[in-house]
Amino acid sequence: MNKITTLFFTALFLCYALTNSTRHEPGFHKESSVVTPHQRNLKDIAELYGCEPSLEGVEEYRRVNGMQSICSTCFETAKISSILIDDGFEVDKKHYIEWQKSFAPVVGRILRIERVAEQILDEIYGFKSIAAYYSGLEINTNVTKKDAEEALTQVLAGNPVCVAKKNFVDYIFLQTLEIAQSYDLPVQIHTGLVLQVYLDFGLAIPKLSVHGMISSLKELLEQAPLNKMMFSTDRYAFPETFFLGAKKSGEVVFSVLPVHALMAISQFLKLWKPLKISLREMPSTSIKLLH
Repeated sequence: MNKITTLFFTALFLCYALTNSTRHEPGFHKESSVVTPHQRNLKDIAELYGCEPSLEGVEEYRRVNGMQSICSTCFETAKISSILIDDGFEVDKKHYIEWQKSFAPVVGRILRIERVAEQILDEIYGFKSIAAYYSGLEINTNVTKKDAEEALTQVLAGNPVCVAKKNFVDYIFLQTLEIAQSYDLPVQIHTGLVLQVYLDFGLAIPKLSVHGMISSLKELLEQAPLNKMMFSTDRYAFPETFFLGAKKSGEVVFSVLPVHALMAISQFLKLWKPLKISLREMPSTSIKLLH
């Protein structure tokens, strides 16, 4: 078993198996009345691939068909129309933008703005800041160019380069906001909840039990209006995880919101650009985020 395959099974299945579900789904593992997220997701992937519902069966399918084929299967079945990649997340091996373009009409980058000082990137669809990791979100709006230059000198003295000096982080954060405003690009701030951001419930799906996913969405709907909600798979590296995220999100949304309510919301939001709920197929609803 090669390194990528080992990582796949460790991240996708073993990690899920650590969380027990209380939902009963007879017919999969008949010897047990309790189905874990690991078992449920394995069943979904096996049905998607048309293979034996076991780790060995999925592994063999992946080995025979290759990454290009399984990516196409997962993304097409999940009806993913846009792939926006936060490629500031480092992994040992990854495919770059050009390789991804065969899987969706729109493919682009979401840029972690702190990486601007380290490398030049193109095809940017938005910005992302992890300033909170470095120095918190108490951004000094009065930081000067001179302050930033002094901090940059310290940054460049590091090996490897890491833009963790507060004055420099604050300065490029403010500059990025100005650029984003000028070019009408979104900025994702990786923590907190303010008026200019949306509440992303993607991390809860599909890692939690079915009850946990539904409960989480219900609680979030009590805390934020529907037009400030968004979903992201928050997955990386393996196409099966994108498929599972998209599949489970549709199921959870339909279990929480009545169908007639979704249809009314869809009509209302036709005039609102950031979010469109498509009801082309029932009950497999896809939620699309548009620019």
